[in-house]
Amino acid sequence: MNLSDLFAHLETEFEVDIPEDAEETMPCVRDIRDFIRDCYKGQGMDLPSGAIFERVRRAIAVWAKADAMKIQPQTKLVDLLPKSDMLIWG
Repeated sequence: MNLSDLFAHLETEFEVDIPEDAEETMPCVRDIRDFIRDCYKGQGMDLPSGAIFERVRRAIAVWAKADAMKIQPQTKLVDLLPKSDMLIWG
């Protein structure tokens, strides 16, 4: 699992197109929430950011097999990757 997989999962879950540079421009859960909220606003759906955050949190928790309550707006996406999938450079 990597961040590209997460973004693909979120694209399917929310029916949005996430830009290729998302790993650089959306490092935190808050950034994804804001991006999805803006996409929905552009489609005429003005949903509360709290409601979108809860959906994003649940979707990420399912994907990462993580405790949803530990996922906060400021949580960095790389911190949600399984440690075995992260490269350690020495």
